[in-house]
Amino acid sequence: MVVVSLAPLFLLALGIVILIDDFVHGRATSTNQVLTPIGCLGVLGLILALLIGFVFSEFRKWFPTRSARLKIFERGFTYEERNQIQVCGWDEIKDITHRLVEVKGKYSAPRKVSVIRSIVKQDETVIVLAETLNLHKLTALIKAGATSAV
Repeated sequence: MVVVSLAPLFLLALGIVILIDDFVHGRATSTNQVLTPIGCLGVLGLILALLIGFVFSEFRKWFPTRSARLKIFERGFTYEERNQIQVCGWDEIKDITHRLVEVKGKYSAPRKVSVIRSIVKQDETVIVLAETLNLHKLTALIKAGATSAV
């Protein structure tokens, strides 16, 4: 997405350079010759602002979850996010909540897959898993661990 933002930025910079060049060499003398490039630059600037806003918004969603770590052990797992470590044994799991995610395959039709959203422990502590983790693989591992503890 950042690469997409570079194209309007390049066009905006090029337009400013050409506009300055026209003023320096005296080619822009009438009002129409000045306002048309400024209007085009304004439109490019607006598109660039929207794209940068979208990229910044996506970065703000991704950044807090980039350091999330889940370690699976024989008797349970640990989940670390924002320097907070939560430990859960397989026998401590009370409930697992799921959500549907659309998985698009390269050579197959898109399909909906149920993945773990959060885990509720016996003491009502809720462990919400970050979306940046491989939730499809974790769902299989945690289900296998939880059923082996029973």
